[in-house]
Amino acid sequence: MKLAAAIAADPKRGFSSLAALSVSEWMAAARRQFHDRNGRLPGTRFEHSHRPPIARLHAALVRAYAIGEWWRADA
Repeated sequence: MKLAAAIAADPKRGFSSLAALSVSEWMAAARRQFHDRNGRLPGTRFEHSHRPPIARLHAALVRAYAIGEWWRADA
């Protein structure tokens, strides 16, 4: 949730929803947030541990905002 709040609070972004952003854009925001906290770029382990849950969250948001019967998306 902190990552989503950081993305939404960025005044330079012009988007209508978090689902409109790509997984790569979410990862870039996560790397920026890591850098801001630690003063260095994250290592490769960061990518391996953060990309899968971000991709799952992104897929869930895209499904939830899709037109139609979203609850049947997993069927």
